[in-house]
Amino acid sequence: SIKDEYISEIDEFGEVLGKHVGETWLHLTLYYKSNNQRYVLASRKSKIRVALITSIEIPMMNERSVFVNSLTRLNVRMKNNNETFLHAIGPLSFDWQTSTS
Repeated sequence: SIKDEYISEIDEFGEVLGKHVGETWLHLTLYYKSNNQRYVLASRKSKIRVALITSIEIPMMNERSVFVNSLTRLNVRMKNNNETFLHAIGPLSFDWQTSTS
């Protein structure tokens, strides 16, 4: 469960969805069910922080060659100021320019 559903919620796929910038707590409980009895196997809580992406880093970009009219897929590290996110997803769009040298 999520403590503050204004900040984040669990969607219909069971994934944590960030809604607004801020911090809240995620409570996880793992149950085992036997003979109509539920037993708690583990219970943990973890802080969730939702932040905006302010920049990206493309690892080893200076060591790459991308040719004209070719397709490339890049892994990027999403950042909030100088902090790299441990887990981040989001739509990205950018302008790509190439030189022919």
